Formats: sequence, structure tokens, C-alpha cells
Amino acid sequence: MCVIWANDTFAYIGGRLLGKRVVKVGIAPNISPNKSWEGAVVGSFSAAVVGYVFLGILGAGIAFITSATATLSDLIESKAKRTAGIKDSGNLLPGHGGILDRFDALLLSAP
Repeated sequence: MCVIWANDTFAYIGGRLLGKRVVKVGIAPNISPNKSWEGAVVGSFSAAVVGYVFLGILGAGIAFITSATATLSDLIESKAKRTAGIKDSGNLLPGHGGILDRFDALLLSAP
């Protein structure tokens, strides 16, 4: 969970600070227009650092892979919402896109 949270948090921060400055096109502009490659890289490296802190070099490798599946899971959930024609999956957590957005990264990462 810490790896996924680090990925999500630092991808957001990295995207806000560096997003679309190096690579002008986002990861999946039709699905999630604000997701940038720069944010994904910052999130992945941050997740790897957290993995390293907990499990050493093996943890860093696992965290790096987990960050990729977490981002893919988020895109799958975003596509499902777009297909359904909704922006948020609920209003329990205002400003977060719904409770599903807090756990969407687990879709592919948990297994």
C-alpha cells in the first residue's frame, strides 16, 4: 500500500511540477488528459525508493513494477468512468473523484 500511495502522490506532484514539459503528449490523453509521462516517471522512482526502504533492492524492483500496474489500473478505471459518462465515482471524498479513485490502483497491483 505504501508503494502505491507513494506512486500516486509523487506522480501527482511530479506531474504538476514537470508535466508535459519534456513529452508534450500525456500517457493516455483521451482517457486521462492530465496524466503525464513526467509524473509517471517521478511516481515510479518514488515508489522504488519506498520499496527499497522496506525490502532493499528486491523491494525497489517489485515497487517499480507495481507502480506501472498501479498507473495502468488507474487508466482502466478512468476509461470505465468515461465509458459510463461520469466524472466521479462518488462524492464521499470531495475533490478526489470518489472512493473508487482511492483504490483503483489496487485493481492490477494487488494480485
